[in-house]
Amino acid sequence: MSDDREVPPSRAITRQDLELVIRRAVELATEQADAGDAIPEDEVVRIAREVGLAPEYVRKALFDLPTLRREQQPTLAARALGPCVAVAQRVLPGDEDDLLLLIERYLTMHQYLQVRRRVSGQMLLAPAEDVVTKFVRGFTRSKSRFHMAHATGVGVLAQPAEPGYTRVRFEIDLDDRRRSNFAGGGVGGTVVGLFTGGGLATAGAFAGLALAGPVGAVVGGVVLGVAGLAATITAGIKIAKHTFARTREAAQGEAEELLDRLQQGGPLEPPTSPFLRGLRERFQAPPRR
Repeated sequence: MSDDREVPPSRAITRQDLELVIRRAVELATEQADAGDAIPEDEVVRIAREVGLAPEYVRKALFDLPTLRREQQPTLAARALGPCVAVAQRVLPGDEDDLLLLIERYLTMHQYLQVRRRVSGQMLLAPAEDVVTKFVRGFTRSKSRFHMAHATGVGVLAQPAEPGYTRVRFEIDLDDRRRSNFAGGGVGGTVVGLFTGGGLATAGAFAGLALAGPVGAVVGGVVLGVAGLAATITAGIKIAKHTFARTREAAQGEAEELLDRLQQGGPLEPPTSPFLRGLRERFQAPPRR
C-alpha cells in the first residue's frame, strides 16, 4: 500500500540561524555525554566538515578557545571598556611556514615573547616570565610604545591565499591592560568623588536645612553626596574607556607596521631613531686631521 501522505518541504535556514542550531545540537549532545569524555580535535574538525564548516575555520576557533571561554562570561571591565583584542591582517608574498618562522624569531628575540602553543599555521605567544627577560623588557620596551611585548597574548595565524601568497593575521590580547585601565578609572573616580562629594553633601545639607529642617539637611546631604560620587566614578570609567580605546588602536598600528615591514621584505626591527642614528654616525666617523 502506497503512502499518499504529503511530505513537508525541507526548511531553509539562514546563516545566523545555523549558529543557533549547531549550538543547540551541541548542548543536547553534551547533556547525554559523560562529563569526563574528551573529543580529539581532529574529530571535532571532521564533525564540523560534515555540517559544512571549512576545516581552517574550525581549527582557528579551536585555537581561539581560551579567549572564547573568557568572553562567554564578560567581566565588568569588558562590559565597560569593550573588546580587548586588537586585530591586523594582510595578504603577504611568501610561504606560510617561512613567514611564521620569521615572525616567531622577531617576536621572541626583539619583543621578548615566548611561544606557548603552536599548531599548523598558528601560534600563540606570551611575555617570557624569567627574571632576566622581564628586566630587559621593562628597561627597553616601554608599555606606551611596544604593546606586543606587554600583551596578555599574541596570536599569529598564517593561511595560504593565492599561489605564492599567505594571509597573515595578528590578534593582540590586551586583557591585562583593560583590567588595569578599568581599575584605575574606578579608583581615580572614587578618590575625586570623595573630595567633591563632601562639598556637595555640605551644600545639600544647608539647602535641605533651609527647606525642610534637620531631616531635609540629612536627606539633601546624602543625595548630593552620593550623586557626586557616582558622577565622578562614571567620569573615571569613561576616561578609562577612551584611554583603552587609544591603547587598542596603538596596538593595531604596531601590528600594521610589522605587516608593512614583512611586505617590504626588509628587517623586522623598527628603524633606529634619528637621534641614535646620528650619535652612532658621530662616533663611527673617522677622526679629522
